[in-house]
Amino acid sequence: MSVWNDVELNQPKYWGSHLVAGFLKFLGQWPDGMRFRLRQFLGFIAPYVAKRRMNIARTNLHLCFPDWNETQIEQVVRGQISYFMQSIVDRPLFWFGPKNGLFTHIKTVNEHYLHEALAQNRPV
Repeated sequence: MSVWNDVELNQPKYWGSHLVAGFLKFLGQWPDGMRFRLRQFLGFIAPYVAKRRMNIARTNLHLCFPDWNETQIEQVVRGQISYFMQSIVDRPLFWFGPKNGLFTHIKTVNEHYLHEALAQNRPV
């Protein structure tokens, strides 16, 4: 039986989850350029929407790196927000995107170690 045919999951309290899952599936099909622009947009508005979270990050950086100036802290906070937004926007690609699109984003380094371990029947 499919999850979508489950009467319990079709109640109105789950409709928001269904909408989010549908949007994520849709987002997983987007080309790289569109996802990149969405990430840029979300990274731009995040400091205005998530002010509290940004202040927590700044405070933590001040406490951990007291010798850093405001410019350094702001660079790290902005960079972290950008990477966080990229992880959110790219996650649907890994969950719902086409396999051939997924493998274009994966770079293998030192793959020969994997093949050597498999040839020697070592666990990987």
